[in-house]
Amino acid sequence: YKVKFTEFSDIKAAYKMLEAGRFDVLIDYSYTFKDECKISGANCAKIDSAPAGVVEKAYVVVHRTDLGHHLARLWDSKMDELIKSGEAQKIFEKYKQTYNGP
Repeated sequence: YKVKFTEFSDIKAAYKMLEAGRFDVLIDYSYTFKDECKISGANCAKIDSAPAGVVEKAYVVVHRTDLGHHLARLWDSKMDELIKSGEAQKIFEKYKQTYNGP
């Protein structure tokens, strides 16, 4: 699979785009993703989530499909690599976020 990353400033629009199939994965924080999904008007029953593997409990949100499950497994393995290699910390620093990783 080819991967393309896009940053969003409007999380409600991002949930609607996820539901519409415009992209396959959305990363959001655990304390907001359920509420934001409902507020966006997206069909939250079509969306699944899993812990993203970072200390601040960001979640990967995917469609409940074979592709979504594949992407969640891919996320888990690649996130482990990013943390072990130090790349995750560099990403957090780039966006001026606190990194509390191992």
